[in-house]
Amino acid sequence: MLSSFFAATVRHRRIVLVVETVLAAVFVVVESRTRAFTWIVFPWLIVAAMVCLVLVIVVQKSQRPAGLTVRPDGSSFDTPVSPLTIFLFTGYVGIAMVNTTSLVRSLGEGEEWWQLDAALIILYLVVLALWFRAGWDHVGVRLRRDGVLDRGPAGSLFVPWEAFDLHYPAWPADRGDRLRLNYEGPARVRGITRRRFVTGVNVDRWFLAGAIEHYVTHPKHRAAIGTEAEYRRLMQALASPAEQHA
Repeated sequence: MLSSFFAATVRHRRIVLVVETVLAAVFVVVESRTRAFTWIVFPWLIVAAMVCLVLVIVVQKSQRPAGLTVRPDGSSFDTPVSPLTIFLFTGYVGIAMVNTTSLVRSLGEGEEWWQLDAALIILYLVVLALWFRAGWDHVGVRLRRDGVLDRGPAGSLFVPWEAFDLHYPAWPADRGDRLRLNYEGPARVRGITRRRFVTGVNVDRWFLAGAIEHYVTHPKHRAAIGTEAEYRRLMQALASPAEQHA
């Protein structure tokens, strides 16, 4: 049942994000003028935030799939979309909505320290924008023909296949859902940060490490990345140690 709910959340995530954003904006505008609904809405927002927190914990504790998805345009293999960012956005938008309403009201009344209120509003909007982007677009790891792309809410990291260490290109970190990348020549790596970790939110870390290692050590198969036939071959190779060295 939960898996069906998670799948439906992912499938309709953009509708959910748009509806929640519109409702939050309407609430802030109306409530900052009338002050009529906060005491009614706030308890429900607390309940929604707690439910989202439980869902986030369930998603993080659940077993990650040992598989990727074939991008429709045939350009890459992607980690599956996770409902985690939708639940995080939903839990955060309610609390941010009430706090932003209070701050907007303070600005309208000309209270002291209005600069702090304005800065907090901007902070709320920036965080909401990042979570919205993470939920709207697919963030996660992409195996492309030219390398590995890790797309996060605040930026991306791209490592070309040739930059990876041939012996230990990737392996799971000691804790969390991160995967450590081992590459040489940082100047060849592109991104806002030159981090050494990618986050496999919705994929088995050992599987993802094996897929990266496979293409690092088998350059002849990179040109076919993104096709259904290559994905089937990759799954067979990772399932059979003998085929992985072929």
